[in-house]
Amino acid sequence: MLAVGAVGFIVLIASIICVLMGKVSLKEYAATEKETTLSLLAISVLGLIISYAYDSNLYKFWLFIMALQLIDLCMK
Repeated sequence: MLAVGAVGFIVLIASIICVLMGKVSLKEYAATEKETTLSLLAISVLGLIISYAYDSNLYKFWLFIMALQLIDLCMK
């Protein structure tokens, strides 16, 4: 579980650096973000299942993230 968090953190830092250095424009990033809404919802559901099974402290967090994703999906 720690390895997944470490990989996610590395991807987050790399994407921030790419945007700040100008390698990826914000318009490109916004276009790809619209296409990945369903995958983000799937990740939220997966996080919800894993947190329910292993550590219930993060269960409310994943419920909140999933609710935000569903609201975003409904508004499009």
